[in-house]
Amino acid sequence: MTTIAFIGRKQNSSSWHKRKFISDNAIEVPRVKEIEGLAQSNLIPIQDISQADIVYIRLNPERANKKHLKNILAAEKKIKPNALVLNSVSHFTNYASKVNTFSLWAKSNIDCPAFQVWSPWLSKNKQIKSVKELIKQHNGLYLRTHNEDSGKGIVFLPPSATTNEITKAILTLRLRALSNKVNQSQILAVAPVDNKDASGIYHVYRAHIACNKILGGYALVGTQKVIHASDQRIAYWEAFCDYNAKLQNILSNPIYHNQILQGFTTLKANIGAIEFFEVGGKLIFLEMNPQWGGTHRYGDTAFMSKLRQNINEPSLSHVKDWLEPDKYYCNLYNHLATATVSNKNEDCNA
Repeated sequence: MTTIAFIGRKQNSSSWHKRKFISDNAIEVPRVKEIEGLAQSNLIPIQDISQADIVYIRLNPERANKKHLKNILAAEKKIKPNALVLNSVSHFTNYASKVNTFSLWAKSNIDCPAFQVWSPWLSKNKQIKSVKELIKQHNGLYLRTHNEDSGKGIVFLPPSATTNEITKAILTLRLRALSNKVNQSQILAVAPVDNKDASGIYHVYRAHIACNKILGGYALVGTQKVIHASDQRIAYWEAFCDYNAKLQNILSNPIYHNQILQGFTTLKANIGAIEFFEVGGKLIFLEMNPQWGGTHRYGDTAFMSKLRQNINEPSLSHVKDWLEPDKYYCNLYNHLATATVSNKNEDCNA
């Protein structure tokens, strides 16, 4: 059987942290039902990274600082030469920083939003002036921190935004940036992408990828610019089904499929979740989260009840998979086992 070990901020990252990591789990901060999925898979979890066939580095961009990266880079040197290393910290900043992510995508001619970046220490008046100019130029503007994912640390300012609203957004994000656990946090001004359809619905797609395989994903919809899984409501039911059906078509289209994988591998990642829009037949990429989370549910109680009743609808097949997290993670780990046996690092390491 193939063995797997994990490295996290505390788990196996240094001698000091090893003493602090006291857990019955094989994984530091496991996702919902991930331990169960791993137990059902063809992999055997072990703690000794020097003996493992696979070593999976699990870091949250919102929490990993330079000291963590230095410790884990040293820990990676203990891994045996023929092991499969997933999400090495050597490439961590490619996707942990939205500045680096957008820059790498733009350099590779991968569509992503236009952006500017500045230090949270930049004077408030200069930031306000810049934001007003960018709002006028782009007919609205997102302000966000550089290393938070899944709709956290992000504010949308419409063309009608007042000086008070702009000031409040800047001060809120400045506080988030300066109190961020990661050193040298930055603020991004990101041009909006017009992805509102004729019914006034916005969407965002998320695809989960491991070793060049798209495992699944889902679409989220809403009437606001920044959308979360918890925002799904019965009022948007038809749109939710329609956009999840569209995602199936996107993932089965060879051109789109390759574009998604290219957007992912350009960042030198092995496992993660990539988010994007589809507008006018074009995929526009937004971010890559190496350590996706999720509660494996959508919306409020009423929405989940309707979803459960209709979960076998063909348009919701990817959603159904996501709602069975133990099977989802079993599939992930079985794929890693297959990738290890078939090719060592060639198909999995970017």
